[in-house]
Amino acid sequence: MFLTQPCPIKFDIKKVLIYCIYFMIAIFGAYLIIKDANWCFGDDHEFLVSTALGKIEPLSRHIGEVGRFVPLQHYDFNWLTFFAFGKTPFAHYLWVAISFIILVYFWLKTCTLICKGNLAKLPISLICFLVLLCNPQTINVFTEIIYPERFILVLLTAFIYFYLSAVDTNKKSRYILSFGIAIYLSYMKEPMSGAFCVFALTNLLFKYKKLPQYEKLFYMGLLLNFIAYLLLYYFLVYQTTSHFYNQGGRNTLSYFDNLLSVFQRQEFLIIVFILGTIRGINILFFKDFKHL
Repeated sequence: MFLTQPCPIKFDIKKVLIYCIYFMIAIFGAYLIIKDANWCFGDDHEFLVSTALGKIEPLSRHIGEVGRFVPLQHYDFNWLTFFAFGKTPFAHYLWVAISFIILVYFWLKTCTLICKGNLAKLPISLICFLVLLCNPQTINVFTEIIYPERFILVLLTAFIYFYLSAVDTNKKSRYILSFGIAIYLSYMKEPMSGAFCVFALTNLLFKYKKLPQYEKLFYMGLLLNFIAYLLLYYFLVYQTTSHFYNQGGRNTLSYFDNLLSVFQRQEFLIIVFILGTIRGINILFFKDFKHL
């Protein structure tokens, strides 16, 4: 007579299904990115005079040009110059496709970390991700290689994962990883250094006395990085620039009209604004300071 033993491996069909959907999104998205890989007229000229010729794009390429200071804007493509096939448009779009897969991976890792085993929340994260992907601006940054926002999305998702993991475990290595990513992001797009400054100041102002040593040093490091960015911008760019990027364009609009035009062009920001407002209410009125 045989005794039936319970299976030691737990099989959760909902979790497997969600993971499979993420996997299919990653593969299908990567396929769409590379299937018609080719150079485009206009902005792709930047690659045609550098990485498409097997030449590393120098840091100076995006320093001082019309007041810009984004030396790492397309620096992630330089690794292609070490390979013969790296000169082709397919290789460039292949890297974009790999970046998309990395984005999906870190989004899933971050959501799993936040949910902490609560599978009921994972479908919500999947819906949010699909909304993000369906945004026309997101589609543009992954189908036209000129946009650095592609790699910014990837690194920002990785930063959030390592930061949350660092706060939960208080591991120095996780703080170092997230800090390194934050520095790289700061020099990819001008607003990023300011965003990290606000992020650090908020945590220091509201939670300074309760912060562990590593976390406190992490926020201070972000502030020092912001100061360094401002000094470099002032001495390397501002003093030698007479005409700034987009000067005379949207700058002629009032602040309110300019803000309205941003929401009209990027509808996804409306959702971000609503969620940010809800989060702000929780902080101010319900004293919810966790992961501020």
